[in-house]
Amino acid sequence: MDFVTIFFDDKIEINLLKLQALSFKYMDETLVNNIYLIHNDVTRYNFKELIECYPESMRKKVNGINVLKKKDYKTSCNEQKIHKFLAANLVKSEYYLVLDTKTHFLKNIVRGDFFDENGKPRLFTCSPGNMIKYYYSCLDYYNIKCPFNYEENAGNKLISVSPHLLSKCDALEMINYITKKEGTTFLDFFIKSGDHIAEFYLYSTYLIFANKIGNYRLSPKNSRSIGVGPITGWNSCEYNCGILLKQPNIKIFGLDKKAIETIIADKDTNFLLDFYANFYNEEVCAFIKNELFV
Repeated sequence: MDFVTIFFDDKIEINLLKLQALSFKYMDETLVNNIYLIHNDVTRYNFKELIECYPESMRKKVNGINVLKKKDYKTSCNEQKIHKFLAANLVKSEYYLVLDTKTHFLKNIVRGDFFDENGKPRLFTCSPGNMIKYYYSCLDYYNIKCPFNYEENAGNKLISVSPHLLSKCDALEMINYITKKEGTTFLDFFIKSGDHIAEFYLYSTYLIFANKIGNYRLSPKNSRSIGVGPITGWNSCEYNCGILLKQPNIKIFGLDKKAIETIIADKDTNFLLDFYANFYNEEVCAFIKNELFV
């Protein structure tokens, strides 16, 4: 499969992406066909330093792409979202894994983490919390009903988070359907509808609409993340790191840029540094300390 990460010109975003590249040491190399790094900003980015962070054997597979914007352009969340789907025009593999810059691997990744024993790609499930409103909004867009009994399976619902495995064919079909229905570009659709949809819910509900959901295997998610908002409860370092340490099937960690700012302000970086020491060597931990927690 291919791998896609979209980023913009921000020091912490780029350093998180470097950590992601370093974490590819955990990736089964036979899974990696191509890696696409899409820089979506007003300046041209030199990918040399980023590429050197990947395992040496994978560096030739990394493709750096500049999507240049006008000088008065300000990057937006919706702009980043659409490139996750437009990347289907670039990738060569049948499937591609979309990663956010915050995403990095902590344990050995094998084919079974993203495909079942019959080769079906996995769609991940969990408890989406308030994000579930975007699922129902996307169902409404396609004028369909939820096919699952979510009242009885509260913790086993489709989610709209990275990493997310996409089919090149299904992503292109979805884009084609939406642009024909709206009579506009995919970007204009997102600008108009962005406050009411979540990108991966738009994709999973399209699969329901197109009767393709049966081509996928619904599976519990194999990642944890610390996101925007108070670093407490389910979003705390202790809770998420504890799961990653105790459950071998949870292999992927996400650390949002805004969460890093909160953790630094709370003077709680030592806890995370001790956590990372379970998975990375001293050199990588020093990079995390000096380039992310500053």
